[in-house]
Amino acid sequence: MARCSQDTAGRDTTDLVFKGILHQISAGGRSTSCRLQWPKPY
Repeated sequence: MARCSQDTAGRDTTDLVFKGILHQISAGGRSTSCRLQWPKPY
């Protein structure tokens, strides 16, 4: 996330995790780390 408030970044990240686009891999807060969730091959 770039050029947005911390609140907006948090809401957007949470939304992308909920939609299955991102996968959260560490603790929350300022040290949150996520990875892109690639679709599984058929």
